[in-house]
Amino acid sequence: MDASIHDSGQSQSFLLQVLDTLPAAAYTCDVSGLITYCNRNAVDVWGRTPRINDPADRFCGSYRLFYADGRLMPHEECWMALALRDQASYNGQEVVIEQPSGAIRWALAHANPMRDAEGRLLGASNVLVDITDRKRIEEQLAYQATHDALTGLPNRSKLLQALSKALNEVEAGGEPFALLLLDLDGFKRINDTFGHEAGDEVLMQMRPRLQKVVTRDDLVARLGGDEFGIVLRGADELRARRVGAAILASIGLPMRVGEQRLTVGASLGIATWPDQGRDVSRLLRHADLAMYAAKRARSGLEVYAGSQPALSPSGGSPA
Repeated sequence: MDASIHDSGQSQSFLLQVLDTLPAAAYTCDVSGLITYCNRNAVDVWGRTPRINDPADRFCGSYRLFYADGRLMPHEECWMALALRDQASYNGQEVVIEQPSGAIRWALAHANPMRDAEGRLLGASNVLVDITDRKRIEEQLAYQATHDALTGLPNRSKLLQALSKALNEVEAGGEPFALLLLDLDGFKRINDTFGHEAGDEVLMQMRPRLQKVVTRDDLVARLGGDEFGIVLRGADELRARRVGAAILASIGLPMRVGEQRLTVGASLGIATWPDQGRDVSRLLRHADLAMYAAKRARSGLEVYAGSQPALSPSGGSPA
C-alpha cells in the first residue's frame, strides 16, 4: 500500500475521532446541500441520524426549523444553505430545531464554506452548539421576573407591561380597555386568626375565582399582599361594571381552608380608558382611588369619579 494513502487514511480516521469527541453537533454537506457526515452529537441534537447523501435530508429538509422569534425557517434559507449560496461564513445564529418526536432543541448555528487547495467550493462544515438548557433557564428566570411565586399569576411588572401594550394598541386604533384593582376585605383578620398558611391558601384560591370571570384576552395579576389587578381588553364602563360585579360574587363564595369554611369579600375600583385616564400612571391612581372609595363606602365596587378624595384604607391621605 502506498505510504501516502495509508497516512491519508490514518489522518481521516483521526479527524473523525476528534469530531466525535467535540461537545457540539458537527456535520458536513456537499455543494448541493446533501449531508455527507455527522458526528454523534449531531444525532442527539437532530433526534435521529440525518440520512447521508439523501435528497430528502438536503439542508436537513425533513426537520422543521425555526428562527429564534418562532417563525418557520425555509430550508433554502438555513445557515448551511446561506453559507453555500453566499460562499460566506454564518456564525452564532440562534435557531430552533423540532425533532421527529416533537421535542424542541435550541442551538447556535455555525456554517462555513469548505474549499479544496485550488479554492473550489466543496461544501460546508456546520456546527450546532446545543443551548437548550441555557434557554430553559432564561425562560424560567423571565417567568419568575413577571409572575407571582405564590399564586402563579402575573405580577405588577407584567400588569404594567399589559397596560402599556393596551395603550399602544388603542392609540393605533384598537379597542378601549379598563383597569380593575381590588383589595380583599378582612384578610389581615384571617392571617391573625388562622395563620399565614391559611392566608396563603385564600390568596391561591383567588386565582381560579378571578380567571373564570374574565376572557383569555384579559390579564389577572397579583400586585402584592391581598391586592389584585385586572386589565379588561375591549371593555367600556358597562362591561367593566358587569365583570367587576361577577368578580365580587365569585370571591364572595364560601371556601374551604383547612378545617375552616371561610368567606371573604373585596373592594373593587374601576378606571376606564379614556374617560378615567389616558396613561398608565393616571389609570393606576384613579383605579386605586376608586377602590379605596368602595372600601370606605362598603359599596363593593366604585368607578373613578374626579371628585373622589385621595383616601387610604385608614382614612388618611396616601403617601
